[in-house]
Amino acid sequence: MKFNSDEKHSSQIPALQLFIQMGYEYLPPSKALQERDNKTSNVILENILIKQLKEINRINYKGKPYLFSEENIQSGLEKIKNIPHNNLLSNNQEIYDLITLGTSLKETIDGNSKSYTLNYIDWKNWENNQFHVTAEYTIERTSLNENIRPDIVLFVNGIPWVVLETQLKETFANCGLEPQKAKSGRHLIDLVEEKKASIITTIINKFASAVNIRNFQDTSDNIFILVDESHRSQHGQSFHPKMRQVFPNGCYLGFTGTPLMQTEKNTFSKFGGLIAGTEYTIDQAVEDGAVVPLVYEGRYTETEVNNRPLDTWFERYCQGLNDEQKADLKKKYSRISKLNRAEQIIYGRAFDISQHYRQFWQNTGFKAQLVAPINEVRSQKSEVPHYVGRAIAQKLFLKQRFMLRFKNYAP
Repeated sequence: MKFNSDEKHSSQIPALQLFIQMGYEYLPPSKALQERDNKTSNVILENILIKQLKEINRINYKGKPYLFSEENIQSGLEKIKNIPHNNLLSNNQEIYDLITLGTSLKETIDGNSKSYTLNYIDWKNWENNQFHVTAEYTIERTSLNENIRPDIVLFVNGIPWVVLETQLKETFANCGLEPQKAKSGRHLIDLVEEKKASIITTIINKFASAVNIRNFQDTSDNIFILVDESHRSQHGQSFHPKMRQVFPNGCYLGFTGTPLMQTEKNTFSKFGGLIAGTEYTIDQAVEDGAVVPLVYEGRYTETEVNNRPLDTWFERYCQGLNDEQKADLKKKYSRISKLNRAEQIIYGRAFDISQHYRQFWQNTGFKAQLVAPINEVRSQKSEVPHYVGRAIAQKLFLKQRFMLRFKNYAP
């Protein structure tokens, strides 16, 4: 039996081709991200859903069709987007009810207020709906501070409808093997200790549970551990040390489709280096649409030193100090880290950023982020909006925090 280990070519691409033939429109990952306002925390393709809510919904009033107001279209989006996180069963029931029954919203037409149903799906004429498919759909799980990336996701009117993820257990089964799935840390220990299975599938946090139950260890060097998404959960006080504790002499093979930066936490070192011929480069990732290119422009704010008043005030402050002490002070406060905190430097850069933002980015739909490496200069943060512009500060919602970060701006 021939087995193609390349999942993308053996299953993902054929599946995508099949869905396209069925009438689904393919969205590259970059386009899918754009349709949700470039926020991986958004699971809905919001731009598409808003468009479809306008297309498929009409209010029939006295024999005439009317559109829902923009406010109610936005309310419809928010209702399905912000489902309270109660439990899986109740959440699924609420989403199911919204999708199948729609939501009731009050509209006022010719002075007459009445509630009308806003539908998310046109159940009467399926051709009025939009069907999309995308691959490698990254979703940020904000509560867990991590991302998930299903292989294939199908959408109806921008709403995720079907998630297709190649499961490891079924993949092995298709090769004629019968793996056992560890259901808990204790079950994992039992499967390993009693040699109940030649292949075991589990998630990495089960190793932490196993170690917490008892200090179990299998010292055999004839154990192979295949770690999927190996760029995650491998650093610091994570699950990786627990896995190593259970199998200290095992052979570890890490798999990831995410390009690794050698200057960051080095996943290569955790697994003994890169296997030749398996590289997945940044250029390949950009070509595949898994990542987008980052365009960087270095900016420099022109400054000039007014020596005369600077020297005058330095001498006044240093009265009573000898030449050696004065030289030490000059050396200390001429460092770039100190100069970057100078009030005039901060104001100059704030003004430059403000002008650049207003000229190129304001009202374009794009957003700006300011990052500063220090958190010390606070005393005059209230003056920064004079240079930055209150409109910009308000767009960042946390105005006080924004002003503080602007005040601390340094390259």
